[in-house]
Amino acid sequence: MNVDGMVFGGIKPLRKIGVGGFGEVYLALDGGEYVALKVVFGEKLKREADALARFAKIPPCENLTPILKSGSCADFLYYTMPLADSFEGFCDVENPLWLGKSLARVIAQR
Repeated sequence: MNVDGMVFGGIKPLRKIGVGGFGEVYLALDGGEYVALKVVFGEKLKREADALARFAKIPPCENLTPILKSGSCADFLYYTMPLADSFEGFCDVENPLWLGKSLARVIAQR
């Protein structure tokens, strides 16, 4: 999905930082704060929307990353979360080489 120039409820995607089985993850700005923006589209849309609704019913806890904002339209849904820790301690999110920590990268490193 091409999100260039799109704004999601005031959230501006800056660049793609990840791809998974259910969607794409972008570094984004929301009111001056950097966040992770996940955009889900295609055949996985209904399943992700159902999971998001179930997740919203779980009380906040330290082991779950909170969902900050969410929204949808006919073609996609999106939600934001705080950024994961930087990989290898490199935390300059404005640098194009920055990538958030991911399970795949942690496993590959070990």
